[in-house]
Amino acid sequence: MDYREFRDWTGGTLRPQDAAAGFREHRGLDDLVAKIDAGRAVPALICVARSEASPPVVLDGSARAVALEALSILHEREILLGISQRMNEWYFFPNRLM
Repeated sequence: MDYREFRDWTGGTLRPQDAAAGFREHRGLDDLVAKIDAGRAVPALICVARSEASPPVVLDGSARAVALEALSILHEREILLGISQRMNEWYFFPNRLM
């Protein structure tokens, strides 16, 4: 899943829970969901926030994040979180966070 598709599935929010509805409609990640549901570990999600107080956005792992949300059950998630005050300069940074 590239960022344009992820952005479209989320309606521009880049929130994995918003993309889960797109997943349910398109079923584009069935294989990934099956692997996660079978207990296979997934690589860490890489997220970045503008500050400690701002919400993070997924920088790498959007498909994994959507698949985890689509399962609607608790799965362990490893997240590597970084903070960059220049994050809003990123082309895909959601307007809602500016």
